[in-house]
Amino acid sequence: VTSDPLAILAAARREFEQRVSGVRADQLDDPTPCGDWSVRHVIDHVMAGDIFAARLLDGATIEEAVEGLLGVDLVGTDPLPAFRVGADAIAAGFARDGALDSIVHHPTGDITGATFLEFRITDYTGHAWDLARATGQDERLDPDLVAWLFDAVSARSEMLASSGHFGGGRTGDHDDSGSQAQLLDALGRRP
Repeated sequence: VTSDPLAILAAARREFEQRVSGVRADQLDDPTPCGDWSVRHVIDHVMAGDIFAARLLDGATIEEAVEGLLGVDLVGTDPLPAFRVGADAIAAGFARDGALDSIVHHPTGDITGATFLEFRITDYTGHAWDLARATGQDERLDPDLVAWLFDAVSARSEMLASSGHFGGGRTGDHDDSGSQAQLLDALGRRP
């Protein structure tokens, strides 16, 4: 398993991008494992997260970073090109000298760029699985990505569970399962 967080970001992006490319237009309004979110909502959430992240990494305030993102359909009829623009922007932002050591003024509080990068990796990976489940695609995730992310998620499991964004958090029901099932359980998914 690589320890290079930028390589892990690229792997997570590939997982999400692969699932987006496999979504048919007639599946955009289908339900997902994310509560009342449709496939369109999940893709839109990740795309908006990338734009938000790129803006924060460029020095925007939280208010400036969210401007124009709420209530806007970023997906359209072909989400892949727009997704790639945002994903390229955050990859470039995180690759800048000092980006991972910098302090980002995030809605959850001040965090390091490295922690912010983990947030984006988590978003890509969890929602790649959500899209796969919702649209009948292959649900298997890159094992190296899963192993790296499980370690990162385990270190902040209490914060994830209390955030309200990951269901009830880890149940422990999958502790004897493979690491993907453990990761998904930690992310509030019940495979």
